[in-house]
Amino acid sequence: MQTPEERRDEAVAAVIAAGGVVRGSQPMAHPDDPHTVVAYRVLAGSPSNRVRDAVEAVRAETETNLTGLVPWAPEYVEEVEEDEVSNA
Repeated sequence: MQTPEERRDEAVAAVIAAGGVVRGSQPMAHPDDPHTVVAYRVLAGSPSNRVRDAVEAVRAETETNLTGLVPWAPEYVEEVEEDEVSNA
């Protein structure tokens, strides 16, 4: 089974191969575990109608159901002040 990152990378490569432009990607998580990425939303564009059709075909092949998912949130990491002695 592929990881979310592998699926994202394949979709990005397919969009580029079709002549499209990747405008970004957004990690998505399950609401019960918002700190674990389960999928990516890939935002793509196209410079022409021909390329748009090719990019739409890529989307149809690679699309994952994102219903119910939420944007991924990094886990909170408590900042620790540096020991002033270590700055010597």
